[in-house]
Amino acid sequence: MIKCQVFYLAAKLTQNRSLLKKNFLLMHLAAKMLLGAHRPACDKKPKLHALIILFCGFIQLNLPSIVQAEALPEYRVKAAFLYNFANYTQWPDDIGNNFNICIYGEHSFGDELQQMQEKKINQRDILINYTTQIESLAICQIVFISHSSTFAIKAILHHLKDKPVLKVTDNLNRIHDGTTINLVVTGGKIKFDVDLAAAQSSGLNLSSQLLRFAREVYK
Repeated sequence: MIKCQVFYLAAKLTQNRSLLKKNFLLMHLAAKMLLGAHRPACDKKPKLHALIILFCGFIQLNLPSIVQAEALPEYRVKAAFLYNFANYTQWPDDIGNNFNICIYGEHSFGDELQQMQEKKINQRDILINYTTQIESLAICQIVFISHSSTFAIKAILHHLKDKPVLKVTDNLNRIHDGTTINLVVTGGKIKFDVDLAAAQSSGLNLSSQLLRFAREVYK
């Protein structure tokens, strides 16, 4: 069974996939190959094909991409959170034809956010924008302020004050005054705190279904 899984993973590696997905498949494949040494019943050639693919794949990898792959699971969850925040928040009707999610500062999302552009929010196409220019954030519906950019939080919040923008911070010790949502990592899990007053002052209505999953809701 293990070796059948090895060949299944090897076959998946030949498909057109992102580098990060291939990283995970390669690491998973290596682990499976180390678990057993018997010949699989599902293939006459033991593991030559898988070994070749594994070797060629690791040749293509470099250290930065491996480090990024190790950091990705946390940011895969955070990307999912951003998508759900968008789905469970009501914006004014006049926000435009596109739904803009803006990432301010350095981040470790990899290509997880790019896949979100295949979806829609309230029949609007999702656009992902990466920026370090505070002036460009006014077009955004969600602004994610990376942990590396905490020094700019006050300036960002001042620029976006009372605008219909969901301001999300990344793992601050506490939710900052004016921030709508703060993502936190606690006990190995990603949770979030909500400032309901900040959302309401921005003209945003957060669903009760979203609030029920928050760690803390400040009113």
